[in-house]
Amino acid sequence: MGTSLRSYFIQRIAHRLTLNARLVEDILRDEFQSEDISRLRSSVKRLAGETETRITIIRPDGAVLADSEKDADLMDNHWNRPEVQVALKGEIGQSIRYSGTLKEKMMYLALPLKEADSVIGVVRLALPLTEVQAKIAHIYRAIVGGALLALLIALVIGFFTAESFARPLREMMSAAQNIAQGKYKELRVRSGNEIGQLAGALNRMSEKIQDDIRTITEGRNELRAILSSMAEGVIVVDKEGKILLLNSSAEKILGLSAEKVTGKFLWEVLRKEELISLVKKTLATGNEEGIEMVFDLPEVHVLHAQAAPILSEGQNNSGVVVVFHDITRLKQLEKLRREFVANVSHELKTPLTSIKGFVETLMEGAISDSENSLKFLKIIQQHTERLDNLVNDLLELSSIETGELPMNFEKIKLKELIDHIAASFADELSRKNQLLKISAIPEDLEAWIDEEKMQRALSNLLDNAHKYTSSGGQIEISATQELDRIKIEVSDTGEGIPGEHLPRIFERFYRVDKARSRQLGGTGLGLAIVKHIVLAHGGEISVESKVGVG
Repeated sequence: MGTSLRSYFIQRIAHRLTLNARLVEDILRDEFQSEDISRLRSSVKRLAGETETRITIIRPDGAVLADSEKDADLMDNHWNRPEVQVALKGEIGQSIRYSGTLKEKMMYLALPLKEADSVIGVVRLALPLTEVQAKIAHIYRAIVGGALLALLIALVIGFFTAESFARPLREMMSAAQNIAQGKYKELRVRSGNEIGQLAGALNRMSEKIQDDIRTITEGRNELRAILSSMAEGVIVVDKEGKILLLNSSAEKILGLSAEKVTGKFLWEVLRKEELISLVKKTLATGNEEGIEMVFDLPEVHVLHAQAAPILSEGQNNSGVVVVFHDITRLKQLEKLRREFVANVSHELKTPLTSIKGFVETLMEGAISDSENSLKFLKIIQQHTERLDNLVNDLLELSSIETGELPMNFEKIKLKELIDHIAASFADELSRKNQLLKISAIPEDLEAWIDEEKMQRALSNLLDNAHKYTSSGGQIEISATQELDRIKIEVSDTGEGIPGEHLPRIFERFYRVDKARSRQLGGTGLGLAIVKHIVLAHGGEISVESKVGVG
């Protein structure tokens, strides 16, 4: 009780000091900023008399500018005083301690003096606690006298009997208050009567509440962990359409911040009519619904949104949970699959049609014409070889992509490898009067590669350069060391590639000039094979080109 009384009077003093401090701050602000120390100190002493408090003005560095009781120039730096430390952070500081200056216990209250958002000084007021101690002593005397009188009366009317009932009731009341505040402490059961049974019931209720809270907390934490780890986006709205929950994946997918949008209506923060209609329909019907949507984020994303109602105990619709699946990659793969099937069908159909036509021609009698039959058979052979090349390229590309083709890495000298490849193209280059220039490649430049597959990749690039560079043109191959990587470049003076085609030239069957590519005998898979061989080596491939330059 003494502590409560002391706290009560101290709170009253603190309130009084706070009001006075704000008044002093308003009065002294202009004088503090004018830096007229003499005038400031005079005003401090005057206000101290009017408020019956000790007033101290302190700079942000702790130096005392003015004090109503002592000479400020002789006072210690107050920067380390607890209440000053708090005030310098922009809050009201309060402290009770012994004053070495005034030789008595004081209450200090420090108020920050602010300019804009910066603390430019501290106004500190202090009062001795002698008044509080005197009042508490007086109340103590009154309480002691009353207690003695009450004790005498209680002895007469049966103090012990009353106490035996009152004490457990007080404990139960205190326990009930503690339970309401989330503090759980087991009650002592003193007897088997009704009060003891009530105490036991209260203990069981406390244990049940603790178990329920523990279960709810664990479930909530598990739910948060699951939602935060989900790749799918999840958004939950109540029956009015207000956002209750948004996981991190949904934040990324929808471009929203959970902190900013929680509690707001979905249609306020998201301008996507299909999604809003989906949520409203699910709220209205109570049925699961699903749609596909396109989101124009930094990149176009295709999402599948599945909405399901949240049913309360009475089977009433109390909200909706929407799960977003990013199916962009699936759509892209489906498109690639369709394109691949179409391209393969086309690539196979063209030579097969020619073969079929010439075979039918031969069967209809042209086989007896030795000159034409030989010509037709050579054409059939060419188309057969083209089919064979196409199938082989498809099988090789599939093996590289799936990782089924083993990689035999070893240290290879790049100059020897490139010289060997160049030699294999000598006749073809000579027929078109093309110059192959091999830039100065160090003899000791080595790379950890699969020689056979890298030879295939470089041969494909050189073959492309040869085919699309006109007669008399130049092709150049270079290899240089760049930190821990090796850069190999194949350049030519060919016709070049328009910019809109560059991002797709490494795709299967993609051709800039389809008719010319087939005429030159290409399968449309050469650059795709190059790309996947480079990726299998942990590298990367890119292309630069200008029309008419190369």
